[in-house]
Amino acid sequence: MRYQKWLSKIILFFLTAIFTLIWELILIPIFLDKVNAQDIYNPVYNPIYITQNSSNPEILLSTGKRFYDAQMFNDAISVLEQAAQGFKNQGNQIQQAIALSNISLAYKQIGEYQQALSYIIQSRTLLENQPNYQQSKHKLQLFAQIIDIQANLQVTLGKPLLALDNWKQATIIYEQVNFTDGKIRSLINQNLALQALGRYRQAHKILQELLSELNKQPASMIKVTALRSFGDVQLHLGEIDASLNTFQQSYQIAQEIQVKFNLNQYNPQISEILLSLGNAQRAKGNRLRSRLQNTTKFAKKTPFFYVKNPILPEVRELYQQAIQTYENTINISTSPVIKVKAQLNLLGVLIELQEFFQAGKLYSELQLAVNKLSLSETSINARINLGENLLFLKQLSPNNAPEWQDIAQILAVAVKQAELLQNTRLQSYAMGILGSIYLQSNNLADAQQLTKKSC
Repeated sequence: MRYQKWLSKIILFFLTAIFTLIWELILIPIFLDKVNAQDIYNPVYNPIYITQNSSNPEILLSTGKRFYDAQMFNDAISVLEQAAQGFKNQGNQIQQAIALSNISLAYKQIGEYQQALSYIIQSRTLLENQPNYQQSKHKLQLFAQIIDIQANLQVTLGKPLLALDNWKQATIIYEQVNFTDGKIRSLINQNLALQALGRYRQAHKILQELLSELNKQPASMIKVTALRSFGDVQLHLGEIDASLNTFQQSYQIAQEIQVKFNLNQYNPQISEILLSLGNAQRAKGNRLRSRLQNTTKFAKKTPFFYVKNPILPEVRELYQQAIQTYENTINISTSPVIKVKAQLNLLGVLIELQEFFQAGKLYSELQLAVNKLSLSETSINARINLGENLLFLKQLSPNNAPEWQDIAQILAVAVKQAELLQNTRLQSYAMGILGSIYLQSNNLADAQQLTKKSC
């Protein structure tokens, strides 16, 4: 009876969540340097020639930016911290705030979101404590850029309403200081929060209006970002073919900019576009498969039980396209988060294609990568996605999958992390998959003990 009550609780969690969670495929915070497109990706700076022992904070700030542009983020953090301390010693709080905001960006790039949030709050506080900062155009623009960064982190940490408020404030400030590019960026970023809140129709309308204006302008990284974001919205609304065209257009413009300005360094936007493109290719395959075979991924009577069906050639072709796109993303991306997302989506497609040996090999790589992600909504989603895929792999090819207890442990950690972030939606969904594992492994005693540890 005790086990039956416990099991009923698990199933109730599952039923509550199954209709609410959608795996985060596209919620990627946008970072755009506040410079012209041709200046965004300078050739890699050789650190041998950097004067690291300089006591001049302005030189250190410039050095930190070069490290950042070279994607040497830990080195950037070290140098920028020296710059921030130097400006503090000089009593130059404006430059100190700039250095702190750049430290925040560097921490964000390596997935240390709590550290990034701490530094951007310090930066914002310094600027807000400046007398009459709202009467200075320069300080106002800097303030808008700082709250831009803070909002990006808030979305990543599962606080989209706070992020939306900050981006609305930034948009007003950019309009006030007549900084058009900043206003456009802020409008694009607002749509990240709208998407996180499920307001896709509203996001679609805003981006469509924005793109009608951007299409009159020359190619730019802002247009690339707007197109990618619009494609993500189209994909969520089921406009799959339209999203494929939008992603291709975004990718083409990004490549043209790279060639036009002879940029030898990798453009990080490209991996984000490719990730979205792979998602669209996979979605098209899923839709075609569903129409041709009338299949569903889950049996109705048993939670999370994989329904095995043959793959028709036209569906297989789309899945193979998605695999190639995900592999390209993994190979070129320098972002741990983008890599993990692409690897997780690749794992799902490999399981669909019944390439179980390859799926098992990929799991070994993924486990370590997921464990390295800092606590955030993204990392919890990654654990849930991994656990769900391993559940299916265990059903279909037990020899290529880890033990049930290992899969359950992945999800138990996700439950605990979701509780720490007070995200009941993710917690419920993870509990649903966990309950299904317990049902299929027939190990209720261990299940109850593990649940007590994770809740």
